[in-house]
Amino acid sequence: MTVTYMNQSQYAEYQHVSRKTVTIWKQKGLLVTEASDRVNVAATDARLRGHFGLLLRNRNAPA
Repeated sequence: MTVTYMNQSQYAEYQHVSRKTVTIWKQKGLLVTEASDRVNVAATDARLRGHFGLLLRNRNAPA
């Protein structure tokens, strides 16, 4: 299984949120990162789903 990593700016764009929001998530321990601070996308998506109860990037998807 290939793991996808992004920097925090890329992850903010992917989630359709500001870079500041991603920084807040990081401060709250919601980002799954590796030593170089790259965001593990799948693991962070799962953590955010558990925390917020939904995957943020799909919040505007049709029901």
